[in-house]
Amino acid sequence: MKTGWQKALKVISILLLIDAVLGIILAALTLAGAAAMPGAAAQTGVSAGDAAQVAMTLQVAAVVAVVSGLFDLLCGVFGLKAAGNAAKAKPAVVLGVISVVLAVVNVLLAFNTQYLMACVLPALYLLSASMVKQER
Repeated sequence: MKTGWQKALKVISILLLIDAVLGIILAALTLAGAAAMPGAAAQTGVSAGDAAQVAMTLQVAAVVAVVSGLFDLLCGVFGLKAAGNAAKAKPAVVLGVISVVLAVVNVLLAFNTQYLMACVLPALYLLSASMVKQER
């Protein structure tokens, strides 16, 4: 029988998987937009140099979003494994710690409410994974 923490970890892991898929899709769209930017800029009168700088910034942001999405995907998969079998919770706890550290770094680098709220899901993931690990 699954405990409350295992159920919570399962729900949070599913949310992370959804977030990962959406993030990767949006990053792919951003990359497509960045690739089209120099051609579109020529038609609007924006200088090629400015368009190239904006396109490069978008490409870097998209790559970061893909890496973030892949990390969330990894967290979701390991969280689901831990939710099904408490003996497999250690990797989920390690990924949870990394996730919380990265979320805190984001808050410190660019403090705003959105980044602060982005700490909630990793913190809940870490808490539930830790409790599942303790229950076994």
